Amino acid sequence: STAPLQGAGGTPQHEHLGNLLSELKLVNYSQALHEGGYESVADVCSASLEDLIVDIGMKKPHAKRLLTAT
Repeated sequence: STAPLQGAGGTPQHEHLGNLLSELKLVNYSQALHEGGYESVADVCSASLEDLIVDIGMKKPHAKRLLTAT
């Protein structure tokens, strides 16, 4: 399913993704996600579990936590 691309209060999506990572205690993946081309929550929503594990190097439980939250 697709969510609106607006962040809360007009917040740019990259900041919204940063906030989400912070809330989930996954901020250590921020740089890897950016380098992998994931710049917004919408980008992460389009990723598969395997994408996050293989391309970003996320641990499986962390990738599941991120996908569940998006």
